[in-house]
Amino acid sequence: MFEIYKFEYDCQFITKEELHSYIGRCDLSQDEYNEIVGEAYVASQSQPEQPQA
Repeated sequence: MFEIYKFEYDCQFITKEELHSYIGRCDLSQDEYNEIVGEAYVASQSQPEQPQA
């Protein structure tokens, strides 16, 4: 599966976020993810909602 995921990522069929979601449930390891994208996964940090004044 590694080769398929690498091909899909290289051809921009899937994003880093989609690829990361495959870890653990689609036979992709964290190390394989890192090798495919060339970096460790860093979750995007969303800004907490500000209360309305």
